[in-house]
Amino acid sequence: SLKNSSVFLQKETFLLFNSLLALDLSKLVKGNQICNPKLGTQKLFKSLSRLLILDLSSNKLNIISPFCFDGLSSLHTLNLNNAHIKIVSSFGFSNLFKITSLMLNKKGIEAIENKAFYGMSNLIILDLSGNHIKTLKSNTFQGLNKLQSLILLKNLQLAEVAMNIFRDLESLTFLVVDEQSYCCLAVKVNECLAPANVFSSCDDLIGSPLIKALTWISSILII
Repeated sequence: SLKNSSVFLQKETFLLFNSLLALDLSKLVKGNQICNPKLGTQKLFKSLSRLLILDLSSNKLNIISPFCFDGLSSLHTLNLNNAHIKIVSSFGFSNLFKITSLMLNKKGIEAIENKAFYGMSNLIILDLSGNHIKTLKSNTFQGLNKLQSLILLKNLQLAEVAMNIFRDLESLTFLVVDEQSYCCLAVKVNECLAPANVFSSCDDLIGSPLIKALTWISSILII
């Protein structure tokens, strides 16, 4: 454990520790050193293929850079409690094959880029509630074929959602959102929870000429 230690991480820090099973990097006093391209630590965990548990709680991560967790093929527990994250880059959580739940609620997330979770092939639960996400693009959740539960509640700044946002979520059965209109985009989901609002039925949403046009364009693009 490096908890409460004054440490300075470099890309070679863990090269000689390839047998580690658990790693506690919580409360680092040196600030944002994890997955930081400017420090050369964007693939900090590359040599830790046996690691099972990683604790990054109470850190100011700011950006989850591409392939940040590359090499952690055995990891099944990732603790991000009280971690501050502003941006999740494309492929940021890529290749975390064995993780089944990812709790990213109340992290201060403002942006999630396309394919941010690509490669998390066994993820079942994703909690993104209580953040400041503004946009969800069409490929945001691409690769999450086994995802069953998605929680997006209390993202009150969310203003732009792609019409086909849930297209790649083949196993999704439970969805929690802030507006009923988002439930209308998840037609295959068994249960979608949302506060009541002006769109009391999906007919109100889909019936508008603008949404009809957007739906038609989206269908053409999918084909």
